[in-house]
Amino acid sequence: MKDKLIDRIISFDRLLGITALTIALVAAFFSVYGIATLFAGAFTLTAIMASALEVGKLVSVTFLYRYWQKTKSFLKIYLGLATVVLMLVTSLGIFGYLSAAYQKSAIEFKAGQEKIALIEGQKTYLHDKVTQSQ
Repeated sequence: MKDKLIDRIISFDRLLGITALTIALVAAFFSVYGIATLFAGAFTLTAIMASALEVGKLVSVTFLYRYWQKTKSFLKIYLGLATVVLMLVTSLGIFGYLSAAYQKSAIEFKAGQEKIALIEGQKTYLHDKVTQSQ
């Protein structure tokens, strides 16, 4: 019953394809943004370059999947290694994005702690002043 309902709404193949594409697009976005953040001096150009690398990775994986039987060994090895390297670049980009987010939150946290310490100091000072006044 459930399978028929899913088949009527959307086929499993389409669902699988949409899910894989969504994951790839989200990873590509974080990777491109992270790499561009790491090289903030040329943000736009770096984002364009990283986008091209992400598209190249998806195309090479798709090519290998579709033409594995027809492709010569040298091209299989080359595209396989290129894909692995591009996967590492994607991982580094995501790491760059997450590191930048962590640094931003750590700076905000430290600023908040300093404000708390300042207010605590003012509280002590004002409490002592009230005590002296009494």
